[in-house]
Amino acid sequence: MKSYFAIANKTIAMFIFVTFPLLFFSGCKVGHNYHRPNIPLPDKFAQQCQASDKADLANWWTFFQDPYLNTLIEKALANNYEMRIAIEKIKEMRALYRIQNAKLFPEVGATADISRNNLSNKVLLDSYLPKTHFDYFQFGFDAIWELDFWGKQAMARGAAYDEYLAGIESMRDVYIMLLGDVARTYVDIRRLQKKIDLLQQQVDINTKLLFLTKDRLQSGIASEIPDVEQLAELDESKSQLVLLQTSFKQSVNRLAVLLGENPEQFVLQPGEHKVPQSNKPLGIGLPSDLLRRRPDIRKAESLLAASVEYVGQAVADWFPSFSLLGSAHTQVNKIPNLFTKGSITWSIGPSVSVPILTFGRIQFNVQAKKSAQQQALLAYGQSIVAALGDVENWLVSYFNEKDRKRILEEKLSAATRERDLVDSLFQSGLDNQTQYLLAEKNRITIELELTGVEQSVSTSLISVYKSLGGGW
Repeated sequence: MKSYFAIANKTIAMFIFVTFPLLFFSGCKVGHNYHRPNIPLPDKFAQQCQASDKADLANWWTFFQDPYLNTLIEKALANNYEMRIAIEKIKEMRALYRIQNAKLFPEVGATADISRNNLSNKVLLDSYLPKTHFDYFQFGFDAIWELDFWGKQAMARGAAYDEYLAGIESMRDVYIMLLGDVARTYVDIRRLQKKIDLLQQQVDINTKLLFLTKDRLQSGIASEIPDVEQLAELDESKSQLVLLQTSFKQSVNRLAVLLGENPEQFVLQPGEHKVPQSNKPLGIGLPSDLLRRRPDIRKAESLLAASVEYVGQAVADWFPSFSLLGSAHTQVNKIPNLFTKGSITWSIGPSVSVPILTFGRIQFNVQAKKSAQQQALLAYGQSIVAALGDVENWLVSYFNEKDRKRILEEKLSAATRERDLVDSLFQSGLDNQTQYLLAEKNRITIELELTGVEQSVSTSLISVYKSLGGGW
């Protein structure tokens, strides 16, 4: 037994003696290091004059000052299935990186063989193999270490790490999209609730107008045409009400799915039927901030960095590969002799593999990796341009919808004053109820339009925060 460990110690010493000079000459790296491409960016957004240069995007959903929305966001982040899948994907990518990192170190394995053998009498030699039947026992260790002379394994590890970072950015992208989807769905639910309330009022008004028209028709004051028109308007209002109720239920179901809950068991908490609005001044920062905030841009850059490493890895295939091989075994025909001095066998030495004839395989692989790198570079540039366009589009939509909202608020205020004036005349007996109902119906029609614009303002603002990469 002592002899076995003495031989093993000598083997390890020989392994180190052979390894050290090879490691001294290793560490050369082929290929290029990654540098961020210089893609020109504008100094400011086109709508910068209407917003602040300072961006506050970490918890943008709290700007709507709706506690229930905050609760929904927390539930979605904890329970949404896509979010949980994205988190598990990160764990997978981290494990793949660690696998690649482990390839930089020696690999040692234990082997054991037990066999019962029978030889042919025709080849039996008395002096060498005196028996036709014999047992064979072997136990030992094998080691292999591919020395990373040209940085091939290091570049593979670097590429795996870059892809791990890309996986993190994919998760952040899912995170931001989830925030936006929950907020937009919630805003849509509140819009539908308010429109259902307003449309129900409109149905009631049309019902009263129809009753008054029928009363005048029976009195011979009016013709049958207004009666038919009022009936058509009443039916149209009821039809729209049914459509809104269907959309409301579908939106609630969609919210339940985003929260990771069964739609049939989800109950929407009661709340004020109004569209959430943010009164906080909009801060958007500078275009250059997108490079560090937008997960899709960061992901594209990580994949570009990985493609650079893959090019270097492909180039390294042109050069010889060096490995150190070692083994130490004990081989006997009887178990008691397993660790005796004469049973030990060992070997150690370097191995070199040189590509000579590959029929263009390495060359074409390098070309393919360089093309993939160029594609990654173009994808990185495209992600930046798309992000700039995304931000500009939603900024235009947000500010224009705010202008529309202001105009409709003034129009609604005027219609409300007109309704109040007609009501005063009606209460004084100077006007009839029909005029009051028509004035109220006109006011409700404007408020319905305003409710839709309020939703557009809020959803455009949510999309602005999403396009800026806010929320993480």
